[in-house]
Amino acid sequence: MSAHLPFRERPRSADGDDLAYRRPPPNPAQEEPFQPYEYQPLDEKAQEIRLLRLLPAENLDDEIEIEIFHAPLIEPERAPDTRLEFEELEKTLPQDWELHKTRDGRYLFYSKDSGKTQWTHPNPEIDQEMYDCDAVLDPFPNFQPAYEGKITTLDLRPNLAVALKHLRQATSPRVLWIDAICIDQVKVFERNHEVKRMGNIYKLARRVVVWLGPASESSPRGLEMLAALGEGMIQTSARILNAPLSDKKNYSGSLPGDVQKRFEYFSISQRAPYNVEDYQAISGILSQSWWDRLCEYAWIWQEIHLASSRSLVQCGSSFRLWKDIRSAIVFLDNSEQDELGTTLADLVQRKSTLTSRSSGYLVHILEMTRFAKYANPHDRVFALLGLASPKNAALIDTDYSQPVFETFQNVCSAHLQLFGSVEFLSHCDWSTHGQNPGHPSWTPNWSTWCPVNVFYFQAAAGLSRSRMDGLDGSRLTVDGVLCGVVDKVSIEASSQGQLRETLRIWEELVAKNDPERTEKLIETLSCGENNETLPWDQYPSIEQYRKAYYSNDQEPIVSDRVRGRSVFTYGNGGMGICCPGAKAGDLLVVILGCDSPLILRRHSSDNEQSTYVVIGPAFVSSLNYSGALLGPLPRPLEAFYTLDWEGDGIAGFRDLKNNTVVYDDPRLGPLPDEWAYRKDYRPDQKEWRSFWNKKTGEVTYFDPRLTPEELRKRGVKLEEYVLV
Repeated sequence: MSAHLPFRERPRSADGDDLAYRRPPPNPAQEEPFQPYEYQPLDEKAQEIRLLRLLPAENLDDEIEIEIFHAPLIEPERAPDTRLEFEELEKTLPQDWELHKTRDGRYLFYSKDSGKTQWTHPNPEIDQEMYDCDAVLDPFPNFQPAYEGKITTLDLRPNLAVALKHLRQATSPRVLWIDAICIDQVKVFERNHEVKRMGNIYKLARRVVVWLGPASESSPRGLEMLAALGEGMIQTSARILNAPLSDKKNYSGSLPGDVQKRFEYFSISQRAPYNVEDYQAISGILSQSWWDRLCEYAWIWQEIHLASSRSLVQCGSSFRLWKDIRSAIVFLDNSEQDELGTTLADLVQRKSTLTSRSSGYLVHILEMTRFAKYANPHDRVFALLGLASPKNAALIDTDYSQPVFETFQNVCSAHLQLFGSVEFLSHCDWSTHGQNPGHPSWTPNWSTWCPVNVFYFQAAAGLSRSRMDGLDGSRLTVDGVLCGVVDKVSIEASSQGQLRETLRIWEELVAKNDPERTEKLIETLSCGENNETLPWDQYPSIEQYRKAYYSNDQEPIVSDRVRGRSVFTYGNGGMGICCPGAKAGDLLVVILGCDSPLILRRHSSDNEQSTYVVIGPAFVSSLNYSGALLGPLPRPLEAFYTLDWEGDGIAGFRDLKNNTVVYDDPRLGPLPDEWAYRKDYRPDQKEWRSFWNKKTGEVTYFDPRLTPEELRKRGVKLEEYVLV
């Protein structure tokens, strides 16, 4: 992985000689072994980084010659985005048009009638400056770091040496930043300091080059076919759309004639026009070790998500735009498995996480990269700081000498401080850290791969805020509602293979030949991943879950979140899915500020006060959408999750009688007197609500009707839980 930075003419001394010189050709009789390169310290006050100048060579086998030099990397002021805000621009559209925002931040106009897209406003009288701005794609125009030349000789690792031979140009130098060379890996102090700057290094780079490795016979074809597919589509925050015709005309010249002809009339509503050889070539590209590199995989997330739209994927001497490769992977990930074949479908699914949009929340980013590998457990966090919001990253102390669980605890503390949420509790799993001394149970162990998937879109606590004064050293105090005591816990579902026999044992435990409870079990096995609850995704309907469960000819359909977990019963006939460490006598609790209900266990070794350990999250369908706080939805309302224009999940409420949809929870009622909506919202407006305190001026997304005070007025019995 390397990052291009703008190149300037090399500096010269007063007499015109280069400050950095090229080593003369070696004389085998006289040459002595190279001494290890001695790094010169970086000037922190000048905000220096090291850069590498890769000198040109006409032949691939020529000796590698590089120069290392220092340059100040000072982030300039970002060029202003002068466009209208999304909501304001949306108001200018004709009725049959939609506005979308691309992954790169550009506005894209979509005709609902024709399905076509364009970069220009459908009303030609709207000034282009209202919706188009160069600063979106180039926020730091003409950025140039200054530098001083240095001489170097380095003993390069074989893989890096091969990459440098392919990355160098024939006649002109190429300026690169490569972490393995440009950071003195021996000096912990420098490494701690530079880790925090890596986000800026990649963000300010002219482009990032992904080096997949040397070429194979099929790799040029594999890159071509992925790029051809990706060029025909645009990724927005929430979906994929056909690329504007103007883009397709510009791209077509970069593809071989046969590929260009095959994709000339391609639409995202069709299957990818690939043959068997194309799929094999694509499999070869996605099987390259870069995708699963053991030591640097965690860093890849930061590197590639901060890359500019000019960034490239290179294999041997062939290269294509990363944004096109990324779009192609997303498209293939949404294709039917029978189209791709099992091997390619699995490759695409594992790589699709690299294409996901970063939320800026470090806790969320850690979950998205849970398959990451790393050489140092601290890099599980430090490698991702560049993707976090600046405020989030600033609260993380990049200290490799501290115990790693303190780093994880720091992540949780920062999340609570910034976002008023204890959402990180949903990521705890007793099986991954329950026996580690000193590691609080309320802090996820992100250094250990968790074999089960996190539950999503439960909204068990709605838009409630966590208490902000609850953190005291290794103890975390939270407010919650006790929903019941665990009664029975089943055997664990296997992480692979068939589940029919396991599900029959589960049914015997929780249903006992009661048809209504069997139907409830089937709904529970979906973990909310059904077409009724998540209509924007490609999940089966509850009826399809039901048919598969009762069928003797096919394997029952279950959510992947069932695997590695157990079914449990609690209270007066309730049931749900829990982590494997749960047992009878544990408590089922909904915590304010946490999306999932939690299984807690009384801490037997603490005699001072009632304390609890976190066993893990649970799925209980009746507790979704604030069921424990507000009670069940009145009939004939049905709750579901959809995506807003930014691709964020938002709860909606459908009236099954008249088929109307609103995005205000009808159970909440009016706002408290001192609160108001920040702006006027229509009930059917698919947009997150924000609230304004008339007295203090505070603006928040947390619903003021879900504070402890307001909930107690409703008669909700909140209790205090001290987690250790």
